[in-house]
Amino acid sequence: FLYCHLERSRETSKVRLLALAFTFFVILHFNAESKKLKSSNKASILNTKKMLEIRPTCEHCNKSLPFNSQEAMICTFECTFCKDCTENVLQNVCPNCGGGFEKRPTRPEALLIKYPVSTKVIHKPVDIEKHLERIKRK
Repeated sequence: FLYCHLERSRETSKVRLLALAFTFFVILHFNAESKKLKSSNKASILNTKKMLEIRPTCEHCNKSLPFNSQEAMICTFECTFCKDCTENVLQNVCPNCGGGFEKRPTRPEALLIKYPVSTKVIHKPVDIEKHLERIKRK
């Protein structure tokens, strides 16, 4: 009886030991996979940075605003207008979102090949009377 009991406990111990080893393996495997996934997500986020479009013209008067223009002004949604239109026509209020304008940064010429500027022209002359009414209501 005692011999039979010892034999069963050894088998039970072996099964427990195997179960423990398997559990340990699974934990290590999934932990390693999780780290790989996290690092690949970081890499993909870093590789998909959003750059400013650097739109080529003023949306109101269609004046050319090249990548290095000191006249380009943008709002937080990157609506692009020339300095003259923002100051003298739009009164520093974006007609699309109602926000203000800031000088658009210039993209270094050395980065233009890797990060080209937009060629998409958005020309939507502003209805000045409606725009001024909207400003007054605020």
